[in-house]
Amino acid sequence: MKREIELVSCFKGKFKVADYHLLSRSELFRDLLDSGDYNDSESTTTIETTESNKQLSDYIHLLETTNLPDNLLLLTDLLVLTDKYKDATSTKLIENYLLINYDKFDKLELYSLSCRFQLDSLRSHQLNIIDKDDLAELSTHTATFLGSADLYHLIKHSHKDRKFEDPQETIQQNFDNYRSMY
Repeated sequence: MKREIELVSCFKGKFKVADYHLLSRSELFRDLLDSGDYNDSESTTTIETTESNKQLSDYIHLLETTNLPDNLLLLTDLLVLTDKYKDATSTKLIENYLLINYDKFDKLELYSLSCRFQLDSLRSHQLNIIDKDDLAELSTHTATFLGSADLYHLIKHSHKDRKFEDPQETIQQNFDNYRSMY
């Protein structure tokens, strides 16, 4: 007999954990199932989310809603949770949502977000629409999650009219020139 776990959310909704493959792998549910603190004769175990595990409840609520928020901070929080629970499916859904609704958000913040969470499709899309005039808006906060390679690609793509030298090629060329002198 397959056991199901029913989650009673802080939002008064009930969810079958079998519908969310990642929840059955999360620590909260693993601990419960490993401890054996449930009645073997029942086929359904009910867990109520509380303030102590409200983060999980928020996560389920966001996954359950058909409309993702238009607030980039909430989407960032959701991406943190999808990363925490190793939920690639939900991460891809959020990335697709951001690709469709990119014009509702700041270009550079979306680029930074795409670099932070390794959302490659969104990153490529943002590189194609950011131009050199947008770089004036680059703030310390936006650049926090950008590595040097991400900044290099951002500057290179935003200045399409200029030729940029690849730093690695330049170093190799300088080394070759130095060796040829001796």
